[in-house]
Amino acid sequence: MACTVWDFLEALTKYDGSDSAHEDVIKDLNGFGHHATMKDAWCTETLMAAMHRAGGIDLIGGYAQTSGTLKKNAQKKGIWHGGTNGILPGDILVFGSSGKPNHTEANVGYYIDVAGNYNGGCGRRSYKGRSVIGYVRPKYKAMPDMTNLQIAIAAADCILNVYSSGDTRKKQLTVFGKKNSEKIQDEVDRVWNDIDKTVFDLAVYVIANHAGKGKYRRKRLGNWATAVQDKIDDIYALKGRTNAEAAQLVLQDKFGTNAIRELLLKFCGYDPAAVQKEVNKALKQPAAAEDASVSGRIISLFRDKDRSTKEIDGLQGDLVIVKDDAKSALIMDAFKTGAMDRIKEEIKDCDRVDLYISHPHSDHMSSNANALVKAKRIKRCYVPAESTIAGEYKKRYKTLLADCKKYGTEVVVLKQGSTFDTGKIHGTVVFQQTGSSTDSTNMRSLCALIEVAGIRMLTCGDHHCGKKESKFDPAKVGHVDVYKTSHHGLYTGDTESFIKAISPDWILHTGWKSWPIGTIGVDAKTKAAQKAYQKYGNLLPGDVCGRTELTIAGGVITAKGEKNMVGKTVTYMLAGKKYQKTVHVCEKAAFRQVKTMIPRGASIA
Repeated sequence: MACTVWDFLEALTKYDGSDSAHEDVIKDLNGFGHHATMKDAWCTETLMAAMHRAGGIDLIGGYAQTSGTLKKNAQKKGIWHGGTNGILPGDILVFGSSGKPNHTEANVGYYIDVAGNYNGGCGRRSYKGRSVIGYVRPKYKAMPDMTNLQIAIAAADCILNVYSSGDTRKKQLTVFGKKNSEKIQDEVDRVWNDIDKTVFDLAVYVIANHAGKGKYRRKRLGNWATAVQDKIDDIYALKGRTNAEAAQLVLQDKFGTNAIRELLLKFCGYDPAAVQKEVNKALKQPAAAEDASVSGRIISLFRDKDRSTKEIDGLQGDLVIVKDDAKSALIMDAFKTGAMDRIKEEIKDCDRVDLYISHPHSDHMSSNANALVKAKRIKRCYVPAESTIAGEYKKRYKTLLADCKKYGTEVVVLKQGSTFDTGKIHGTVVFQQTGSSTDSTNMRSLCALIEVAGIRMLTCGDHHCGKKESKFDPAKVGHVDVYKTSHHGLYTGDTESFIKAISPDWILHTGWKSWPIGTIGVDAKTKAAQKAYQKYGNLLPGDVCGRTELTIAGGVITAKGEKNMVGKTVTYMLAGKKYQKTVHVCEKAAFRQVKTMIPRGASIA
């Protein structure tokens, strides 16, 4: 049998602070085949019950009724350690005097805080003044990657000083593995000095039954107890909605992500799978047959003129224009100052033009935005909330809003869960991170799902999708037809796991030559990032193909570019029939992919 140290500590929580701890221990031991009675429900029996529950009873040499037997078993197995040097969570401490054992408890964290069964239930307490003669360290199996729920629980323990601080905490957390311990510390750093985030993690900690019960819980939480209970009440108040309404709350991030989301949904009485179906439905790509008469275009402009080759501030920035077949256009960000002639050319035939700003960096919200507003070409301007913008960028933000007011452009502030429409173009803000301490202006970019002509495009500004500082869960989105690279396709932008999770058919890259792609340039990190794009989608690189355009008709996407693009006849099979179509691929060898240019469900003949 084998278990992880987490499994053991998790199993102990059943008895932690419970008034029925004695009864629970006896019931469990009898269920495991041991004939225990109430007089047996003490320290060693509690640990034996927990070890059974964790599936690791053999790791300590088998069942033991007394601390003395436990020590003998451990000595035979070679897992006995004398004294107190090096005690870690999951070790079983043996107390006594003159080398004779008389009591056992489990080390939960920093070794002066231990857990065991005693009068009044199982709970944590200090062993001040008592003698530890040694400890048993079971041969736990290695920890796999912890879920975000497990990370939050461990981080809450850190906040409550279970694992002490500094080097002591670092040593204690090693029992969860190096990668996990780093994630735990990252979570502590993320919520530190942010009361709302800390209280949320502690509420999850309580709901997951890691804070004990009754008076033990209040003692464990200390000064946080009242605020945490208020947060638990707020979460529980979300119960009693329909699954569709619960799905909207999920999109608004009311239940967190991944394993935390599942826990909180169950806490509120929902079936997580049923709610997820409604989430998928809310974000679902319309069937191509339903939109066969609808067409649209997605245009990525690459500013090939008047750019700097010396510094990062010279890049063209992001500019993607989404159009429907009703003469409506949505300009998504407005790249670096200049090249207005190219923007005006793209929207000259449009009756309705809206502007969307993901975040206020100058390569996304430059004077181009103000110029478009002053030219009275923008009907509605979508912007993030001012509270999410760092101080040094608020002046530019307020200037744009002032121009909108002066020239009659409606301003709509977007936040997570917001929806918006431009003609037949529909948008949903699926995520916006707040309070990030890492490159906050980029990380707070609006992440939006855009739907037009039956396809879905995800665009996330400069948010670093999939990086450890990101809390964006790609499971909220699933497969998309088009993805615009975050942070211009830099290696700082997207991880391979994130790209794989959304499995885009097409990827629009808005980088430029001094941030190389494929075989261009010398930046090894960026080149490695491009390989991930090429692996999971058909990459259209702006600095290779210039202006690129995805034409959508009948649910099928076809690409063309202003340079380095060639036509290619593709034969594919769909529903047992053979079809042919002409697609446009980049002539650069690294970007000749055609398999994702055919209808979903088809295969190359």
